[in-house]
Amino acid sequence: MKINIGVKIKFIYLFFIIFIFVVGALTFTFSTRGKVEEETKTKTVAVSKVNRTDLSQTITLSAELVPFTEATLYAKVPGYLKEIRVDIGDQVKSGEILAILDVPELVNTLAKNKAALDQAKLDLTRIAGVSKKRPELVAQETVDKITEAYKIAQATYEHSKTMHNYSVITAPFDGVITQRFVDEGAMIQEGTTTNTQAIPIVHVADNNKFRLVFPVPESIVSLVKPGDQVDINILSIDKSFIGSIARIASRVSTDTRTMETQVDVYNNASLNLAPGMYASAKLYLKEKKDVLALPVPAVEIIPEPNVWLINKDNEIEKRSVTLGLQTPDMVEILSGLQEGDLVIYGNRNTLALGMSVKPKIIEVFKEIKEN
Repeated sequence: MKINIGVKIKFIYLFFIIFIFVVGALTFTFSTRGKVEEETKTKTVAVSKVNRTDLSQTITLSAELVPFTEATLYAKVPGYLKEIRVDIGDQVKSGEILAILDVPELVNTLAKNKAALDQAKLDLTRIAGVSKKRPELVAQETVDKITEAYKIAQATYEHSKTMHNYSVITAPFDGVITQRFVDEGAMIQEGTTTNTQAIPIVHVADNNKFRLVFPVPESIVSLVKPGDQVDINILSIDKSFIGSIARIASRVSTDTRTMETQVDVYNNASLNLAPGMYASAKLYLKEKKDVLALPVPAVEIIPEPNVWLINKDNEIEKRSVTLGLQTPDMVEILSGLQEGDLVIYGNRNTLALGMSVKPKIIEVFKEIKEN
């Protein structure tokens, strides 16, 4: 069978074109792969060096300043407010008169009982004199009755005197008047029973010493004890200082699942603290000194703790590690690495095990310490 020469030439021409295209494609592919491999071999990656450092596991809690000593003062006897000598913001001394009640009934009762006491004393003096000079004229029973009457009169007078003294309201300790509830002329009810609608007179607080109160979550109650350091920051005035836990409730509230904890804070001119100010309290739960550590982004936790190590040939290899104390920024390395080892820092998506890389150390330790 004869084949047309023109058709044969067309097939040869078509084969030649396909051959040129395939050769060109293969040449481009291998050229590109070579460039990629070349770039991969020299890829610069961020690494972190395994160093020794001090680690602290901390927690920051919201806190509030409350007066170390405070009291809301009520009247113990009813009466009209005759005089009030203080207002909010006034500094007062222990025993200083704050207010005086007008209680005519107590004044009359006191005068009456004083007269009765004077009469009982006179009767006792007379009977004692007669009994001493002419004992046969006075029965011992009469002397005993008059003596007992004098004691009763004396006790009655002292009681009425005490009740009258309650009409004068005094400061129980050095402090400042933070609230004033009534004005002169107001009718004041006694505040000695729980079912009364009595209105207080003033509220006094000691602003020289405060309790910094904050709730400790149940999960860390076992790690908190008196004497532990607390870093305090008063938010409204941006003042920071160091204190220590003074007392703990030693009981977890069933409502909030927290334990009340207190730090004693002393006021001074530079702080100018006031009751009710909010603060932050930073507690140190666990501390370790001079341990091997890495930044958190350098360690993969799932499915098991591991790092990508840069070996002596500048190639990436996977290394399992054992972790210890963890903080928000750093994690302790118990085993698997040595001081000075370099590990990949951050995202691994563009990398592969066995890849040759050029490590660039990130100074993470310095940044964390500065912060």
